Amino acid sequence: MTIAPTPDALALKRFSGNAQHKSSLMTLLGMAWDWLVQHREAVTTIDALVAGGVLMWTARRNPVEERRRFRARPDADPAERAAEIFGRAVEQLASDRLDIRLGGIYTLERISRQSRPDYAAAMEVLSAFVRQRARWTPHAAARKAPLLPDENPARLKPWADVAAVVAVIVRREPAANGAGDSLVDLRKSDLRGALLANASLQKANFSGANLSGANLDGANLFKANLSRTNLGGAALAGTDLHGADLKGADLRGADLHNADLRGADICWADLGGAMLKGADLRGANLGNARLEAADLTGADLREADASGADFSAARLGRSNLSGASLHRSILAKANLEKANLGDVHLYNANLRGADLRAANLIRADLSWADLAGTILQWADLSDAVLYGADLNGADLGCATLQRADLRNTELRGASFADAVLDGAVLSLNVPPAAEPDPTGSDDLTPFANDDIPAEPPEDVARAAASGEGC
Repeated sequence: MTIAPTPDALALKRFSGNAQHKSSLMTLLGMAWDWLVQHREAVTTIDALVAGGVLMWTARRNPVEERRRFRARPDADPAERAAEIFGRAVEQLASDRLDIRLGGIYTLERISRQSRPDYAAAMEVLSAFVRQRARWTPHAAARKAPLLPDENPARLKPWADVAAVVAVIVRREPAANGAGDSLVDLRKSDLRGALLANASLQKANFSGANLSGANLDGANLFKANLSRTNLGGAALAGTDLHGADLKGADLRGADLHNADLRGADICWADLGGAMLKGADLRGANLGNARLEAADLTGADLREADASGADFSAARLGRSNLSGASLHRSILAKANLEKANLGDVHLYNANLRGADLRAANLIRADLSWADLAGTILQWADLSDAVLYGADLNGADLGCATLQRADLRNTELRGASFADAVLDGAVLSLNVPPAAEPDPTGSDDLTPFANDDIPAEPPEDVARAAASGEGC
């Protein structure tokens, strides 16, 4: 016969067992503590390794979990899912890993294509990422923020993630956004060597950015903001810069041949050595711009305002400057052969040593201009105003000066061989010699050719007009 234990006996047995268990546990904890104290450094290292492994596993597992979670919720609200995907993509842009950042970039690109309401937000986020990731400051080249593991400190092209955003901008469909491209805001960004050829960038903001060496051939930059932008050595052939803001931009050595710069504001910009052959600069503002040694052969500068601009040694052969304003501009040693300068304003301009052979200067205002040593052979100066101009040593052989105003001009050493002076208003303004001529000659005529008098008689002017001798 078995006697069942009483409830009190069972409770006592459980209590006794628990007590023994707690005592054993306390003993084990004490032994573990002693071991930890003796092996603190090893435990710290192991703990760090385990924690790092857990984080890496979690990071790799997150995208898989994300996909599984959405597959497990086929009935989820589409708007909620889109918002969650968008937020996750934005979070990925802050990752220290390049592959995760690239994943976020391409996710935002897919969202911008598939969801028209999210297009503007996606472009704003990507633009902000570039501005933050590749911020350009005047001291950026000398002092930069700490580099991420995937960055190259001596780079000449955008980082991989920045280049990916640039590629997204090039591939995007602007028609999806009714506001045009005003949302592309990459001001003060380091975009050296960026590939933006044929990109649609109307009204984009690149103010203060560094785009040196970038490829923008054929891009649409209509009314874009490029003020104070570094475009040195950039490729801009055939680019649409109609109405663009290029104030103070650095365009030294840039290739702008056949570019559309109509109405562009290029004042105070530096275009030294730039290629502008065949460029359309009608109505552009080039006030005080620097164009030393620039190639403007065949360029169209009609009605452009280049007051105070420096065209020293620039090539302007066969260019069209009709009606342009070039007063106080510097064109010393510039090549203007066969250029159209009809009705141009060159008041007080510096054309010393310039080549104006066969140039059209009809009705041009050259009053008080410095034309010393210029070559004006075969040039047409009909009805031109040269009042007070300095023509010392100028070569006007076979030039047409019909009805030109040459009053108060300096003509010492100037050559008018076979020039057409019919109807020209000419008065001598020869400064008195400081000391006698060592050759003993008393002839003070300003003409290099003694056969042409200062005020030719009517029959001589008529013969010159017929072209004899030219």
